[in-house]
Amino acid sequence: VESLGIVFVTLPPLPPPPLVVKQVHEGTWAATAGIQPGCEVVELGGSMVGTMTREQFRAAINQRLLRIRFLPPNAKVWQQVAQFQKQVVRLSFQKVLLQKALRDEHENVKKELGIDGDAEAKQKERASLAREDIAIQRKQLERRKQEIAKQEAELETKNEQVAAFDQETQARRTALKADSLHLASQKAELERARHDFDAMRKVKQEALEKERQAAAAAERAELEAKREEVLVAQTDREDLEAEWQRLRDEREELTAKQTQLESAVQKAQSEWAILDEERSALARSREELEDDVLHLSQAKAELQEHRSRDVARHEEVEKEALAFKESSDRTKAELQAERLQMQAQNQKDKEDFKAQCKQALQQLES
Repeated sequence: VESLGIVFVTLPPLPPPPLVVKQVHEGTWAATAGIQPGCEVVELGGSMVGTMTREQFRAAINQRLLRIRFLPPNAKVWQQVAQFQKQVVRLSFQKVLLQKALRDEHENVKKELGIDGDAEAKQKERASLAREDIAIQRKQLERRKQEIAKQEAELETKNEQVAAFDQETQARRTALKADSLHLASQKAELERARHDFDAMRKVKQEALEKERQAAAAAERAELEAKREEVLVAQTDREDLEAEWQRLRDEREELTAKQTQLESAVQKAQSEWAILDEERSALARSREELEDDVLHLSQAKAELQEHRSRDVARHEEVEKEALAFKESSDRTKAELQAERLQMQAQNQKDKEDFKAQCKQALQQLES
């Protein structure tokens, strides 16, 4: 390739890099390679352009084979640069025309030096006007140069901002791509976790339902057995109460008889002095009374023993009833606690699953 078909904005040595493509000729190698105005040349033949001199640049760009590394264009910015350069060229051309007009005017003034005073005055007036116009145009040119310098500085700032924005955009694209891959993997993991959780929850619910049914059946059977025991205990208790009532009646009768016998003994003792002749009969009566007292004492001891046994049996029945009631209450409390624990666990599992789904949806939306 004899010509690359590229026109640059400036040539090295560069005041500030980069080396920017100003124009690409149609039908050339650069147009075929897809190079556009605004592209930045970074390297030529493996060397950085920003450190080259004018001679090094020319030698490098005339090499064949030539390896060039470009950065994508900022077309809008460099179109503004091209427009500013066109304005500079136009102003330079106007400056040349004005200088030529001044030279022509000066020659005409020299040729017309022999003209009368009015003509000379008119000529001087025209020269003065021309000088004033030139001064005005020079001032305009200086102001325009200042504006162009300011615009070039703004252009350089915009170029730096565009480069920073390009780098940030590239970094964001890379991060977004990585986040997309990570989000896809998290979504797949979430689907697998939800499937496993549904299966585990179903198995756990079935096992808990079977355990609950078995526990309820066992508790029901135990309650029926204890109920029958309580019914039997209540029947025995009623019999014991009836026996106790009978023994209490007998005790009252014996107490009454003992009272009567004691009164009779007192009466006999008071009549002992008077009824001396009846001593033997009274002695026999006394012996009979002692026998009766012995029998009464034995009966009283038996009654006391029956009463003690009755009280002990009654206490045992009450203890058994209290123990059965406590066992029943404890069983009911345990079942209620297990039921509440199962409900709390199910509620917690639902809330955890909802939270995981909500978090996953938020991650998907972000």
